[in-house]
Amino acid sequence: MKRPFTALALALCVGGASAEGADPPRYLRLVEEGDVIGLELAIRRFAPTHGSGPHVFLAAAIHIAEPAYYAALQERLDALPLVLFESVKPPGTGDPRHDVIELTDAHRVAITRGRIRFMASAMYRYRARKGNWPGDLAELEAGLSRDVATLARNARLDGWGRPLRLAAAPSRTKRPFDVQSLGADGRIGGKGPDSDLCFADQDELEAVERGEGGGIQQDLAEALGLVFQLEAMDHSGENWKNSDLSMDQVESRLLGSGVEADELFASLRGSSFLAKAAGFTLKLLTRFSYGSAALKIFGLEILGRADEILESSPIATDELFAVLIEDRNRVVLEDLRKVVDDDGHRTVGVIYGAAHMRDLERALVEELGYEPVSEEWLRAVTVDTTELGIDPDDVRWMRRTVRTALDRQLGR
Repeated sequence: MKRPFTALALALCVGGASAEGADPPRYLRLVEEGDVIGLELAIRRFAPTHGSGPHVFLAAAIHIAEPAYYAALQERLDALPLVLFESVKPPGTGDPRHDVIELTDAHRVAITRGRIRFMASAMYRYRARKGNWPGDLAELEAGLSRDVATLARNARLDGWGRPLRLAAAPSRTKRPFDVQSLGADGRIGGKGPDSDLCFADQDELEAVERGEGGGIQQDLAEALGLVFQLEAMDHSGENWKNSDLSMDQVESRLLGSGVEADELFASLRGSSFLAKAAGFTLKLLTRFSYGSAALKIFGLEILGRADEILESSPIATDELFAVLIEDRNRVVLEDLRKVVDDDGHRTVGVIYGAAHMRDLERALVEELGYEPVSEEWLRAVTVDTTELGIDPDDVRWMRRTVRTALDRQLGR
């Protein structure tokens, strides 16, 4: 079984595995100022080693942080002529150069089943927010939180590019709704790939898939008083460009590697087995005396070393993470090469998960001929240990305990 620390690190700050050679500096750090512990993330500026070319800013991000951090990051990036950002694109909108696998009907069936299950999950999340069921999938998307709505937008088409249908569930299921695809031929009935695909024929959703309990990111965000990046930042400016794979490109790579299509949504929404293990760890902490304080200390220590955890773990070599991390990094680098060759922008920013950055920096230096020239650190999370309501010696003991556990996982 893979380790729960790794699952939590993935959910908070997706990162890539280290390549051979000297490691670039980290983009996460914990700083201590008396009784205050802060998590800071770097923005580094790079310039061409030889000749002319645009300067490049690598701006590390984390999925949950304080509102002031996202405001500061937004201000700095909005001032740049071009910003490349991560966000898996809707199906069919990816650059055709990244279509590495030709989808068969069997692939499209698997993709459709995964999307149907996610849309069913989104239905329950809508009801939790609104108190009723949506009338159609457009209403569903409009009533979701921004992070779930983004995934729903990516999942609303079946594997053949047709909209999924929201319908009444067969009486045999006793379910409140059904989500359906009419298969390869787009007509009711049929056999093989032409068969209708329905949520009614799938297993019932588990509690975490229905959004009950919020998930590990939500639990930690609430404990630390944080907000989500997608809720706090605006990526719609004219200077912001999506630099990522599309959902179908990600799914096709996963299927080509033998990974189930619905595992993508399970990972993105924190409902995979690994995320459940991490969630259990968090819930266990809250059962003890000082549980809330322990959760804050635990969370801050994990946030501060999320990139190290992912880089050192066997999970970084699994097919799922090779697609979610390494393949997406290649897209960013291709877009950067275009900018460098065109030289039309004097500066360009890249905002991606913090642990992506070391791999991106290495490629920027070794492949594109750049060098770091300056850096700035932004405070993302602050915890004042005097406000935790526990003895300072207990705080130090908790931090040592977490660090020892982390060092053990890191093989130190």
